[in-house]
Amino acid sequence: MQYQTCLKGISLPYSDEEYSKIKKNIKHIINTGHSSDDEFKNLIGMAYASIKLKNQNCTSKVLDTLKNKYNLDLMDDIDRFRTFYHKKTPEIKTKEDLKDYIRNNHK
Repeated sequence: MQYQTCLKGISLPYSDEEYSKIKKNIKHIINTGHSSDDEFKNLIGMAYASIKLKNQNCTSKVLDTLKNKYNLDLMDDIDRFRTFYHKKTPEIKTKEDLKDYIRNNHK
């Protein structure tokens, strides 16, 4: 796992209310979500673990990744967040489809 290197204890800058809200939102996602996206599940687990270990650096990195990649802000109201993530395989039938796929997924 790419995020395991940040599992060392550093105190959190969050208040108890923020800490509780993040934990509550993570539990809500775990209980109501149906995800086949392994990275998403790993990030949610890593967020919970880093909060339990009070690791400020790792928590910030994981929360930023969730916000940027999945548009999920665990500090906000997540009731509108759709927790159904499924990996989609691209439909590449022609050379033009392949070019479009490469162009759109190039990092």
